[in-house]
Amino acid sequence: GDPHPGNVLLVHGDREDKLGLIDFGQVKRIDVPTRVTLAKVLVALHVNDFDLIVEQIRETGYKTKYDKPETMYKLARVFFDRDDPETLEGKHVQAFLDEIQADDPVEQLGEEFVMAVRVAIMLRGLGHVLKQHRSTANA
Repeated sequence: GDPHPGNVLLVHGDREDKLGLIDFGQVKRIDVPTRVTLAKVLVALHVNDFDLIVEQIRETGYKTKYDKPETMYKLARVFFDRDDPETLEGKHVQAFLDEIQADDPVEQLGEEFVMAVRVAIMLRGLGHVLKQHRSTANA
C-alpha cells in the first residue's frame, strides 16, 4: 500500500533486471468478492460506459450527499483510472477533488477499496515522475 519511489527499486541481475519492492508495512488482503467488484469497476472504466461506471462505483460503497451520477463518474475516473488534464478538467488533482467535495460531498468511502485507490494513485504518480503516464483501466 506504499509504492512510492523510495520503496520501488530496480535490481540489476546477471541475466535480467528485476523490480524490487521494499517496506511492506501497509499490506491488505482483498477477499474474492471485493476483487470481483474492483474488476467490474475497471472493466466499466475500460469500456467507458457512464451508467455502468456509476453503478459499479456505487457497488464499492462510495456515497455522496446528493448522489449525483456525474460526481460518482468523476470519482471513479480519478480514483481507479487516470488523472490527466482532460480528466481533471485542467485543474491540479487536489483542486479538482476539492471542487467535487464542495459540489457533492463524499459521505461514505468504500472501506475495502481505500487501499486500492491509494495504490492506484501512488503508482500513477510514480509513472508521472518517470514520464510514463498510464490509465489503470487501460493498462
